[in-house]
Amino acid sequence: MKLSDYPKIHQMYHREVHRMKGHQVVIQEKIDGSQISSGRKDGKLFVRSKNQMIDIENPNGMFAPAVDILRDRTLPDGYVFRGEYLKTPKHNVLNYDRIPKDHIIIYDIEFHDGSNHYLDITAMSEMATAYEFEVVPTLWVGLFDDIDQELIDELMKNTSILGGQLIEGLVFKCYDVFDSRDKTLMCKFVRPEVREMISGKRGKTRRDIIEEIGERLATPARFEKGVQHLRDSNMLVDEPKDIGVLMRELNRDFEEHVDEIKNLLYTNFRKDIIRVANRGFAEWYKAKLIEARNDYHSNATPEEVEELIDGIKQGNIKLETTDEQEDQPKTD
Repeated sequence: MKLSDYPKIHQMYHREVHRMKGHQVVIQEKIDGSQISSGRKDGKLFVRSKNQMIDIENPNGMFAPAVDILRDRTLPDGYVFRGEYLKTPKHNVLNYDRIPKDHIIIYDIEFHDGSNHYLDITAMSEMATAYEFEVVPTLWVGLFDDIDQELIDELMKNTSILGGQLIEGLVFKCYDVFDSRDKTLMCKFVRPEVREMISGKRGKTRRDIIEEIGERLATPARFEKGVQHLRDSNMLVDEPKDIGVLMRELNRDFEEHVDEIKNLLYTNFRKDIIRVANRGFAEWYKAKLIEARNDYHSNATPEEVEELIDGIKQGNIKLETTDEQEDQPKTD
């Protein structure tokens, strides 16, 4: 048997987040740890990480302390405790003052695995506390429509429950709306400087960058703009066959964002391209210096040779180049 995975926590600008409009949202502190889920089915303990089940008889080294703790907790049958695990205060990027009590801090409890039915925050907090777990702070509850940058900035001033750091970010949970995977809709906001630290630690892949740029454009506002443009031109019949002409309109609209996309690509790939563009220059330049030494007449004094080399370096003396050398990379 297995435990189901926890919902994907989308970026705030993800195309599915607009579904939260008009619905209540719970905002919790985002903890910089590793996701962990645990629960009992017919009395048997099951534990999983974000991506896979954990063998409780032979847990990997990182999760071993968590499994030892969970074995001693007689969790109620049918409930799945969802939380964050920290082996040390600096589990990932942030260096907190402490770890949660017994390494685990709970942010959700699901009633029946895979049901997407979560206890409300009060009931969750009471049950988690009853089973001796710490609970992730709930920072705000209200309508999604009332969330603005001013509110986010204010919430981001909070110090983490684990101390030593401002909170890593915020997790927005809309318990009565599902995403396209039929999971509870959730999204996150991560402090920009933490995002940079995370990117520096693991490095963005080309796929990460393409996804990031694509998701900036995959927005309901852009889709609606395309629909309205064709509707104004009487080109829609409000049937599925509209999709073909709408896709062509979106492709046309894509071209209007070329400058933005170029800037993003330049920002992300500039260093890689420069590294290749300058490849071989050092060896090429050293070869020219050697050539200058060899071509200088044999009775020149060492001082005259050094003077010549200095002149080359400063650009005051121009060397003749061969056709082969003309093909080498040039620098300003």
